[in-house]
Amino acid sequence: MESDVHKFLLGKCLSRALRDTYNFTISSISDSRALSTLLRYDPHWIRFKLWCQKYKLSSLPADPIHIAMFLSNSLRVAHARGLTFSSIKAASAAISTAHDLAGLDKVTSHPFVQVETTSPKYTSF
Repeated sequence: MESDVHKFLLGKCLSRALRDTYNFTISSISDSRALSTLLRYDPHWIRFKLWCQKYKLSSLPADPIHIAMFLSNSLRVAHARGLTFSSIKAASAAISTAHDLAGLDKVTSHPFVQVETTSPKYTSF
């Protein structure tokens, strides 16, 4: 996840003269998150990123409807495999964290995404 965020932000840093400041800033941002949290989110972020690549969609920044579609699909797969709803919540948190680290809007707060993470029909399994 961090390398994807780094690539996204590096594209915003056009000046070579600012690279040292950029690297220091990125280090500070990364240090603000617990390593264990980032490691826990990594598999979920990778799954989302691969899903987006498969359908030629942007993962960073991601469109809320695409996040909702990913979570909906993940939910069906999780339910069929007997997995818990917590894996869907973790995927949503991973996507949210990547966007937060990149300084982007909170896409998982969007109503489309909220339906997938809070609907009683999904949380009951």
